[in-house]
Amino acid sequence: EPVFELINSDKKYKNSIVVYFTDGYGSHSIPKPKCKKLIWVLSTENGMKPSLSVKEPYGLITTID
Repeated sequence: EPVFELINSDKKYKNSIVVYFTDGYGSHSIPKPKCKKLIWVLSTENGMKPSLSVKEPYGLITTID
């Protein structure tokens, strides 16, 4: 994922909180992000509970309607 490559390539993101909005579909693995905190925000589809394709998310997962 390009966003995690960017975070890991630049030390200025080391103390950042990254909020990643997604539908949950995508890669099954990501490199461990070098940021202070990672929050995944998953969108719901037709009222169904979403799931994240990443097996080791390294952060908090929450949802929005």
